[in-house]
Amino acid sequence: MIAFLTFPYYNQKAKTGQEEHPLQQIHEKRLITSNLYVKCGTLDAALAEVMKKLAKNKMLRAIRNFAHAQSGQQRRASLPKGL
Repeated sequence: MIAFLTFPYYNQKAKTGQEEHPLQQIHEKRLITSNLYVKCGTLDAALAEVMKKLAKNKMLRAIRNFAHAQSGQQRRASLPKGL
């Protein structure tokens, strides 16, 4: 049932041509899931807000770590082979 409710949302983004970082897509799925649980009444709204903040922090930290790792790989690739 969750996939059915979220399916039009992802199709809408695909039609608009917006490309997101893969980690942002994971974040969007987390937010959709928590909103669904709030609507169903199985999750408290205050707890959902805390979960959303934690998910956003986790996404931003992962993007920073990914960017840092990519810059390190580029630096190593530009070094001469003997170093």
